[in-house]
Amino acid sequence: MLFKFMDMYSMIQFFSVMILYSRGAEMETNQFLYIDLPVTWSLVVAMGYLEPAEDLSPKSPNSKIISAENIIPLLLQIFASYFIQWLSLISLKTQKWYTPVTTAVAHQELALSWENKVVYGVNYYQFIENW
Repeated sequence: MLFKFMDMYSMIQFFSVMILYSRGAEMETNQFLYIDLPVTWSLVVAMGYLEPAEDLSPKSPNSKIISAENIIPLLLQIFASYFIQWLSLISLKTQKWYTPVTTAVAHQELALSWENKVVYGVNYYQFIENW
């Protein structure tokens, strides 16, 4: 579970940044800081306080991280994460009030764009969902 969380954490941030850069927008430093400190830290602390299971399973866990049982669900979740972020931008473009980011916009306005807010909002909930 921790391996999945660590992998998905980096992949979600990677997809968010790449999607925004491809649209001419970017994430603010404060947005990265908010995700890294309170959100991720609180999830990690909660993971640390989980109690062990009451009953042990007679089946031993898979000792290999690189196996089809682990990699296939992880790849499917990575694809789903990217698809949901991409779908949120497609949904944004269908709104009447939407105005796309232009490349001539100042640096501060790139972080305040609609694309940024939509991807950041979806990104935030994906971190919690992947826990």
